[in-house]
Amino acid sequence: VAARLEALPDTVDVIAKARLVRRMTDAVLALDEPYRTTLLLRYFEELPPREIATRLGRPVNTVRTHLERGLAKLRGELDAEYGDREAWAFAFLPLCADRTALTTSGSLLLKTGGIVMLCKYVLPAAVVVSLFAAWIGREVEPGATLEVAERDADVLSAEHDVTATIAQPTADVVADSREDLRVAATAVSNAAPLELHRYAGRVVDLAGRSLAGVELLIADPGRPRYREGRFLVGGREFAFRPEELEALRSDPEAVSDRLPGLDDPQDFVRLIAGEDVGVYSVATDGAGRIAVDLAFEGGQWTAADSDNALLSRGNLQVAGGQLEQIFVLAPLAELRGRVTDERGQPVEGVRVMSYLRPGRLPGFPLILEDEEPLRSAWAAETDAAGRFTIARMPIVPGTSVRFDAQRFETRTHTISASDPSELEVELKRLPERERIAGRVIDQEGQPVIHSPIVLDGRESMTDDQGKFHFEVDSLDASSVLLAYQQGFTPAVIEDLAARVERDPESCCELVLQLGAATGSIEGRVVGDGGRGLAGVLVHPVNSQRYPGSMRPL
Repeated sequence: VAARLEALPDTVDVIAKARLVRRMTDAVLALDEPYRTTLLLRYFEELPPREIATRLGRPVNTVRTHLERGLAKLRGELDAEYGDREAWAFAFLPLCADRTALTTSGSLLLKTGGIVMLCKYVLPAAVVVSLFAAWIGREVEPGATLEVAERDADVLSAEHDVTATIAQPTADVVADSREDLRVAATAVSNAAPLELHRYAGRVVDLAGRSLAGVELLIADPGRPRYREGRFLVGGREFAFRPEELEALRSDPEAVSDRLPGLDDPQDFVRLIAGEDVGVYSVATDGAGRIAVDLAFEGGQWTAADSDNALLSRGNLQVAGGQLEQIFVLAPLAELRGRVTDERGQPVEGVRVMSYLRPGRLPGFPLILEDEEPLRSAWAAETDAAGRFTIARMPIVPGTSVRFDAQRFETRTHTISASDPSELEVELKRLPERERIAGRVIDQEGQPVIHSPIVLDGRESMTDDQGKFHFEVDSLDASSVLLAYQQGFTPAVIEDLAARVERDPESCCELVLQLGAATGSIEGRVVGDGGRGLAGVLVHPVNSQRYPGSMRPL
């Protein structure tokens, strides 16, 4: 065999290999996504699975699954085209066989490093080696050596003679082969272009110091999600009954038909198990910096360590006016306490919240531009005993904690280094507010709807049943309640405070009855020379405090 291959003219060798490259390239490019892109990156760009995972923004196990299935699909396509796996495998042998690797012992060594004369053929050869490896049940990495055992004697008979399958070249054949190779190379270079997005920055603590060896997580905003039988994939929501979930769990391959857009059916099983899909990690270097290229933008950042939290990110101006992205990381601790009123009684339902802005925290030395909070609030609510616990929040001296509850004054507590392990917070109860309510009626006792109501300068309006209400802190001797409506005499209660004091229950049952329709006054407004003036508003002036006006005729 070695002698026969040596005897082939160089042009025949080049043409044969070029055509084989074209066949293999076409077969790879014909695959569906994501298998096509994964195989191209693995064997045509020689990227390891972990780097492919980073480039594509997918878990490395998903990449390995896509490689395995992609090669299986490729073998299936070649089986369908050539009929016999042994036939197509040995048809690609000239692409893989290094002349120096052919031995007289009958064994054949396939090497991807020095297989062919032209470097353009090396990477497609790696695909062929992987096909051979999978064919005999072995996994081979690009650059590895694969030994194929000696076949039966008839393998080297005339019908398998390489020289018998390659005709003497003509000028047209050489030109066609060069064009085939050019088209194949162009197809490879144009296939499935990836748009990568750069994520870079520096992680600092609350003192502005760079943090080395910190692991951050970044989540693809378009990643699939699962919650209580409902999946969100590619912006679409899918719901499954429990029995359907169990059936699909045992047959993940069937998931592809039910959840279009799910890259890997195994993600279905991971999602049900509560694992994150589409979340990737990156660690800071010795200078606290990170840099990674991913196939999505708008990634959502969190700290991998649950004892820390990313508070915000922003841009810091560095030398030369350049902007460096800064991530602020803070340790988390537990904040506990108890809230009571002035009498020492527990207050239930108090909202306890801490708002953090790292750029404004005491002692934080960096001024960040375009700051975006990644985690800015921690909250809890008091129980029946008035106790609260915020399990994990940054407890930094100078941080403010706010306490809000209905009918109590809002209070803000500033954390200090001398604070006890459990806070004791006292809230001051607000004075009870007076409720003034009633209805407005006409002379016949019918409700007057949408009638303006005025109480101490505050104005409201009756509803569709003629009812109204106010809530006030207090009433005094000057408090007046007034109702009016166009076409009626106003109704007024001038001794409101005294009436409520005499009969507290009456404050919610007040009745204002409007008087009979008033008459009209007509007249004419003139200026100098007796000429009429248009558009003048005329107001009646009297000792009463009731609103009223006249319209120009």
